[in-house]
Amino acid sequence: MFLTAGFGILMLSLVREARKVLFPLWGDFIGMSPSGIGLLSGTAYLVELTLFYPAGWIMDHAGRKSAAVPCLLLFTFG
Repeated sequence: MFLTAGFGILMLSLVREARKVLFPLWGDFIGMSPSGIGLLSGTAYLVELTLFYPAGWIMDHAGRKSAAVPCLLLFTFG
């Protein structure tokens, strides 16, 4: 059980942390300016920050699975 759950959490953590590297590399690849890359990163962090409270509320009232599944679906489509 720990092996499968741990692997899932590891993959989710990798996806969340990958944007710190992938956004700047992708922006540089397509020729964005450094300020544009910073704006993209800042917007991504702002969206994440605004979703902390609703995600916590959902986890408190409906359980972690109810928050994790939509999160993973959004990561998948993103």
